[in-house]
Amino acid sequence: MESYSSKRISKDLLWYMAGSLVPIITLLFRSPIYTRVFSPEEYGKYTLVYLVFTYLSAVIFEWIRVVVWRYYLKYEKRGLLLRFWRSISLMIYTSIVIVIVSTLIWWWNTEDVVTQKLILFGAWHTITLELYICLLIVYRIKGKSSFYNIYNSFRIGISFIFLLWLTFIRDFGIEAFFLSSAIFNTIFLLPLIWKSSLQYIPSVKWVNVNDLKRFFNYGLSGGITTLITFFLVSGDRWVINHFWGLGKTGIYNQVFALAQMSIVNVITIVQASLNPYLFTNLEKKGAFMDHYLAAGFKWFVIIITPLVFYITLFSFSIGMILLGPDFRVAWHLIPIVAWAFYFDGAANFSSLKLRFSNRLKLIVGVVAAVTVINFSLNILLVPLVGYNIAALTTLISYIIMFMWYYFSARSNFITNGGNGKLILKITAVLLSQLIIHLLLDLFIYESIEIWQAIVEGLIFASLYFIVFKKTFKNMINGLENYKK
Repeated sequence: MESYSSKRISKDLLWYMAGSLVPIITLLFRSPIYTRVFSPEEYGKYTLVYLVFTYLSAVIFEWIRVVVWRYYLKYEKRGLLLRFWRSISLMIYTSIVIVIVSTLIWWWNTEDVVTQKLILFGAWHTITLELYICLLIVYRIKGKSSFYNIYNSFRIGISFIFLLWLTFIRDFGIEAFFLSSAIFNTIFLLPLIWKSSLQYIPSVKWVNVNDLKRFFNYGLSGGITTLITFFLVSGDRWVINHFWGLGKTGIYNQVFALAQMSIVNVITIVQASLNPYLFTNLEKKGAFMDHYLAAGFKWFVIIITPLVFYITLFSFSIGMILLGPDFRVAWHLIPIVAWAFYFDGAANFSSLKLRFSNRLKLIVGVVAAVTVINFSLNILLVPLVGYNIAALTTLISYIIMFMWYYFSARSNFITNGGNGKLILKITAVLLSQLIIHLLLDLFIYESIEIWQAIVEGLIFASLYFIVFKKTFKNMINGLENYKK
């Protein structure tokens, strides 16, 4: 496998950015189209079913993904991949059976026809997507970013075209979201299964018991952490639904999802480019852990900080363009949610240090404590203040989690490797742009038009890149200076 130098990271970053174009374009079209087609109540039903399957995925599948990320390279290095896949196969098929049984019980006890369709297609979507991701992770671990992005982009793009056909030609309801995804998850999954070492008929007889114990102990903590984290992000929907009904739940969820995907897509690109580098070096050279994390954080802060800032600055225009009339009322939640996931992404660096230091119980404890704080605040404030307050409680919760992780791991990636000076420089540049924006708004714009916001945003982004052009160049060429 090719070593992960800074040049390799920059190449992967370009591939993941190219690969993200289809998901981002899909988001840009899907949100304004379908928030005009389906009502807030329909989105409310879809939201609640989607959340249940998200929790199921965390409990049943997510921990398997965590295991693949953590142990694939170790078993490959030892020449034990066949043994590795025997255990993984058994875990995957056991998980699929659990999801199918749970789905049938839920479907049988549901009377609403729309919800029944959502449940059946949601189960199909969940099983195929999780298996697809599990097998595709290997290509990311091996650094095959070009294949990963091209293949995944085709799946997402064709699925979206099929979604349009289902809703506008075949008159399907909101269940088409799950159905279109499930069909093309299945189609694109089949070649991955054919090429993989997945055991078609896993046998307990050939599974190494010690492997299962090791994977279960490591993966369980990861799965529990993911489940609690999902509830941290989505628990407010259940509170909103209880106090304010399906309509407000649908509005809040779509605005939240728009803001979340706008920032999380890019964070995922950065993390996908960095993770193979970090995992490889943290596994082999743990003594220099802080150096590698500081190097990774530099990429995060210089790319993600301006993005969140611009989302905040132009959130009204984003809401007007990408949300239907019934959903625009909550446009002001966009920057709050974007900053929440900024701190979530930053917390990942301390979380990695804790994981590779085998402090998994601390991770679970922190996420659980923060989730309790978040849910308690929602129970207290949502019925009194309104559903909008839930976004603020999410931001507060992620800030607490970031700080808790950072100090528990004794992290120093904020200041190490010149990151402190870089953050101050970024802050100065963005504050200058904020002042310019406020002056334009005060003395030139009577009411800022969408096209003006787009032009201003492009100019600001271009100026930011010009200011930090040398820094980007040094990052691409200078990461090898970190200790080997």
